[in-house]
Amino acid sequence: MKVTSGYNYTPKNFLPKYQNLEFEEIDVPHDLFEELFNLKEDLEYILDNGKNLDINELKNRCIEFLELKGLSLPQLKRVENIKNLLKQTFSQELIEYLGVNISEIDVSKILNNKRYSIYVSELDYLKTILLMRALAGSVKGFFELKVEYKPFGELWICMNPFCEHYKVRSLDKIKIDIHLGTRLLYGEVKCDYCGFTYRLKENEDPLTIPYFSNRIIDKGDMFVSKIYELAEQGYSQNAIAKVANISIPTVSKILNGQYVDKWKYLDVKRKEKTRMYKTIWRKIYKENKHLTRYELSKLNRAAYTWLNKYDNEWLQEKLPPSRVGRTKKERKYNHVEFAKKILNLLYNWSVYERNIGKLVRRTMYFLYLELGISPNHCSKYQDIAEAVNSFLESTLDFRKRKIDYLLANEFSNNFVRPYVIAERARIRTVIRDGDKELEEYLIKKINEHNKEKI
Repeated sequence: MKVTSGYNYTPKNFLPKYQNLEFEEIDVPHDLFEELFNLKEDLEYILDNGKNLDINELKNRCIEFLELKGLSLPQLKRVENIKNLLKQTFSQELIEYLGVNISEIDVSKILNNKRYSIYVSELDYLKTILLMRALAGSVKGFFELKVEYKPFGELWICMNPFCEHYKVRSLDKIKIDIHLGTRLLYGEVKCDYCGFTYRLKENEDPLTIPYFSNRIIDKGDMFVSKIYELAEQGYSQNAIAKVANISIPTVSKILNGQYVDKWKYLDVKRKEKTRMYKTIWRKIYKENKHLTRYELSKLNRAAYTWLNKYDNEWLQEKLPPSRVGRTKKERKYNHVEFAKKILNLLYNWSVYERNIGKLVRRTMYFLYLELGISPNHCSKYQDIAEAVNSFLESTLDFRKRKIDYLLANEFSNNFVRPYVIAERARIRTVIRDGDKELEEYLIKKINEHNKEKI
């Protein structure tokens, strides 16, 4: 079987070059003919319509199809989901014939925003066609099919058994968001008539959800009032529980005035905790106005994180002005200040260790926690890089320093043996595993120490 093939390989552009295309006949395995013929149709569609296709349209369509197929969330599994889709769509023989390694395809470079876009422009031409066919069945369908992403359908039902809209698909409003824990989509359906609110996961039917009571966010005033009405009419708590689809203990709490909706309870507790952290933060800000935002946040990380999440507007008023957008001159001045702070930490390291009561290795992670310095700063600014290199301490140097510290302090007046120091410095396993340099250093230092005691 022979098929005509030919296109220009354009790794940085979605569209092919239209000039001087050369075609040649190649041998094609019989069992791959249908799949290759489909790809040929995709190529022809692009060649016929490519000049009218916009790269931005390609990005948007990818987003729509990913959402439609449920592959966009959670974000941590998105790339893996797309690669699995490619493996399921195309035969292994075709993938090998085309010379494409799916495990190495950088299918999506995801932006750090809620809409999760994709940089398809950096994919090469062939892999982009494979992606479009996997998502839509063909390149033509990818651009021409009408896609509407409705993960929770169009109309929803009220699940309040006392509401006139109970189990009737008449609700047309839903609040869609991403769950902070699972990173999956969820929808909150609220009945405008009775106020009953519940939560749905994607593609769920509320009528088939086991333990539906766990999905209820707010029962609404009508629900509670109906419970009282039934009790006044002489219904037992057992009968009321069956009618209302709730437990008997919940009915008892409502009738005894002890019932508090868990979501309202959490909201009250959240407000109380917010007020508490505001009081703490006012004191912190009043006593430390000279510190930067980052330095202030470290003084009470719990208070800062909570207020940043639940009352960010108030927190911004209790912070120094943001340094975003500062001038190059200011940046240069701050880099010098950072370098000075690093060297100051180095010169006063013994004081720092004495205050916390233990030896601590000087690491990049410590600088990041204390000053917000990252390797990126070192690669950009020479003054910071030099200061960091002076500050950092290797694991071997730290272990040697522990040996020196023990001999100079804890065992300063004692005759010691190597295994004692090795045990106290927690380096016995390292020496046993073959660190000859550290072992020689330990023996040398102990011999010098013991000579002075003879």
